[in-house]
Amino acid sequence: MMHEHNDRGGWLRSVGLAVSGVALALLGGCATHVANLPAEMNPQPVAHQMQMPEGAIVSIQFPLVTSPEALAQLKEKYACRYNDFLNHPFSSCGNSSFSSRYVPLLAEQSTYYAAELKTILGRYMDIDRVRLEPFVLDYAQGRFVNRPVLAAPGVSTLIIELYDLPSALTATAGSGYTPTFNIRTAASQSPATCGNLVMVAGHHQFYKPQAEDCRNLAVRDAPAFAPLHYYSAKTTPLTDYPKHKKALQAGFVTTSESVWEKNQDMYLKRSIEEGFTVTSDTIQNDTSDWIARMAVHALGQIDLPAVYRQSLTGYVHRYDPALAERVANQTPQPNDARNLAIIEKLLSAENDWLLAQDNALQQSILNGNYGKSFRQSRRLLADGYDKAQGLGWMKVGAVLAGGFSSGLFGGAGAYNPTALTSHVLNTEALFDQRTEALSQALLQELVPGAELRAKAIDVTIEGMKTTISGESQDDIYRQLQTIYKKLRT
Repeated sequence: MMHEHNDRGGWLRSVGLAVSGVALALLGGCATHVANLPAEMNPQPVAHQMQMPEGAIVSIQFPLVTSPEALAQLKEKYACRYNDFLNHPFSSCGNSSFSSRYVPLLAEQSTYYAAELKTILGRYMDIDRVRLEPFVLDYAQGRFVNRPVLAAPGVSTLIIELYDLPSALTATAGSGYTPTFNIRTAASQSPATCGNLVMVAGHHQFYKPQAEDCRNLAVRDAPAFAPLHYYSAKTTPLTDYPKHKKALQAGFVTTSESVWEKNQDMYLKRSIEEGFTVTSDTIQNDTSDWIARMAVHALGQIDLPAVYRQSLTGYVHRYDPALAERVANQTPQPNDARNLAIIEKLLSAENDWLLAQDNALQQSILNGNYGKSFRQSRRLLADGYDKAQGLGWMKVGAVLAGGFSSGLFGGAGAYNPTALTSHVLNTEALFDQRTEALSQALLQELVPGAELRAKAIDVTIEGMKTTISGESQDDIYRQLQTIYKKLRT
């Protein structure tokens, strides 16, 4: 809670001294290194033992870009309300030790570490079953809104929603990776928490589900956590669930306030050298590895076939709403099994097409201009943090943050999210009415030259073979829908 003080100047000076004295304590005290987590919070799944239902995926959701409205709101409120988010005991309003200048890094950092997480998940499960699902962080009617970039997200059994929120406390900017994330599944698997399994954040609140009884909510309908509600103009209806600091206890959300991946200087230096390629073997990030292990552990604890069937119902609805309703109500008709099998074949074909797109997106983020620019900037920010312990961060931080957000350190062709945002989201009408255009513009910006349109998929159902290809995911879906209309009975 923020308070007014009569002696504003004296109070700010005293808080400033307090901030400088506790900055590292906040990192070392509230934040935890993975190595220091208790054994029950550190599952060790057997690599590649996980068997996923055919067609099922694990989704990683993250902010790819921020709309101008969202960015403006964050810049206005971020510094003042940052301590509310972290539950720290002092206000940051008006305190020069806090700044909103690093807000533009939110999308860049989150995007890079989401792609890195997918790569690391490949250590423990089939990486082809992991899907990157970027969203645009928008702001409308006083609240933040996540708008998916991709039109058809697929049949998910587990969602990992990931943010790397920049520090508003300038003394800790550049100090390392401190992800904010949530892992959730179908609400039936944990009714007491509406499907939420894990959350690591500076708060423990969730969006309130619309349904009073959440048990029938599929993965994509389960209430998510609310990491940005502190920065909204309007109060968001929130709820809470029982929490526990042990890995996946029935009826509880596993929580930790913060996990900190401290800078590894030699690794950061090596990652900017010419010829460095990001692979599951070259990444050194214990925190991302821990998130991956928690996710795979979660998959082993839930009834995957049941979650898949529930999620499949939503996918079936795109092709055949009446069939989807009968599947949900368990009131089958004679031809339903055949029609459902056809739709699952179409799902497999769509997944094949999306896999090429997803892999191109992952590699572009990590090993294209985006990743090279990010890693160079990350190293400079880390150097600035080290120097700032004696020099005063504000002397170097503003220059580094400006260079990071502009792509300055990436050389020719470095990724520039600010230019991308203004180019693609030039009007709200474009965003609201032309989702397909938005999707293609963002993907082409990130994956220039990728031969996605040349990807052809052979679909063979009951002896009928059809080859499909298209310029977008929507185009592929329309062709699959035509196949279903020809074959259904």
